[in-house]
Amino acid sequence: MSDNVLSARAKLAGLYAYGRTPDPEVEAAYRRSLATAKLDRAIREATEVCPGLDPAQVGHLAGLLVSWGNDDGRAVARFERLVADAAYCVPGLTADDRKRIPGAFLDGGAA
Repeated sequence: MSDNVLSARAKLAGLYAYGRTPDPEVEAAYRRSLATAKLDRAIREATEVCPGLDPAQVGHLAGLLVSWGNDDGRAVARFERLVADAAYCVPGLTADDRKRIPGAFLDGGAA
């Protein structure tokens, strides 16, 4: 997945090619893409070298992502608890389950 980071980094750098000054909204979008690629890479690398996280850790990371740009601390805490509770309620959570859970939250229900 490092290719995604390299690609995102190159696209961001390209905005400044030939002394140009990019539109702030375009630059922000490219910076978000780079941040997403870096997080994706870090998570994938971690899953290759360590056992699965416990539900509280999964909830914590989900809460961090939700809190990014969200100033409602209570909503973030509720979401973090919801994710952790969902992981606890599924004994023997498999890698496939972990892939389906985010989609279930986005779709508002069953995975």
